[in-house]
Amino acid sequence: KSVKIFNLFIHSDFYQKFQNTQIQNTNTQLIEMIRFIVLNKGNDPHDSLVGIKHTLDNLPKMLNHGIFQEFLKERRAKVKNAIIVSTGPSLIKQLPLLKKYANKATIFCADSAYVILGKYGIKPDYVCMLERDDIVSKCFDNDFGDFNKDILFILASVVHKEVLDFLEKDQRTYMLVHRPLNFAASLKLNEYGYLGVGHSVSN
Repeated sequence: KSVKIFNLFIHSDFYQKFQNTQIQNTNTQLIEMIRFIVLNKGNDPHDSLVGIKHTLDNLPKMLNHGIFQEFLKERRAKVKNAIIVSTGPSLIKQLPLLKKYANKATIFCADSAYVILGKYGIKPDYVCMLERDDIVSKCFDNDFGDFNKDILFILASVVHKEVLDFLEKDQRTYMLVHRPLNFAASLKLNEYGYLGVGHSVSN
C-alpha cells in the first residue's frame, strides 16, 4: 500500500489550457524529488532499527577486517577494466561471453549473482552485499571450496550476523563497510569510508 502525500492543483483554466505541458513536467519533477527524499531518508522505521542493531553487532568485526579507504587507495590504480554482474533474466545467456572475458577485467558481482557464477565456475574478484535481511544471507550458505580463494566479500555493516557466520565457516575473506546513513555517520568512523549511495547492490 502507498499513501499519496502530494497533489498539484491548478487554480486557473487558463494555465491548464495554455501551459499544460509545463505543468505536467513540473508535476513529474516534484514527484521524483519527493520519491528521492523519502527513499534517501528511509521508508520504514523498523527497517532502520534493524540496520542499527546489525551495525552495532557487526562493529567489532568491521574494525578488525580492513579499512575500506585504504583498500580503495591500494586497488583503484590497478583496475583498468571492470565488469559488474547482477542477476536478471539475461545473466544465464551472457555467461559464455562473461567466461570468455573474465580474465581480462576485474569482476564485481552482486550477492545473488555469486551463487550462479560459482555454479558455472566464473570467479568474481569482489562480491558485494547491502541487504540486512537474513533471507539474502542464504546466498552465502554454500561451500565452493578453492573457488572462494582470493575473492573479497565487501559487505555493508548492516548485514545480518548469519552472513558472517557463513563466510567464517569456510574462512572466506570479507570486509565490512558502513553505508552513508545517519546512524553510521554518528559513529565518527569516517576514515573507514562508506559504501555506495544506491538502493541496489548493483548501483
